[in-house]
Amino acid sequence: MREELNTAEPDDKRELMVQIWYPASPSAKGNKAPYDAYPDIFEDGYSQALHMPKMLFKNLGLIKTHAVEGAELSDTAPRTRHLPNRAAGKSRVYCYRY
Repeated sequence: MREELNTAEPDDKRELMVQIWYPASPSAKGNKAPYDAYPDIFEDGYSQALHMPKMLFKNLGLIKTHAVEGAELSDTAPRTRHLPNRAAGKSRVYCYRY
């Protein structure tokens, strides 16, 4: 693992967040993925970046997407290629392409 340079902890290691989107089985059941899984962390940033009150971002964690968390891979859908996209400071929901 790579050393984390932006921390006071001497043994801290850098972590990489990876998110995989894939075609799910049509019969997939499970929890719908939230639009933003960590709204309490991002509400300050959204508020500052967009110059809007924090209270407007408190319910982001309640918004659900059409994605099913941990769904089985579809055996009939075509496989697509993923193009990585850096977030540039945005939420990970902006970092995928079809």
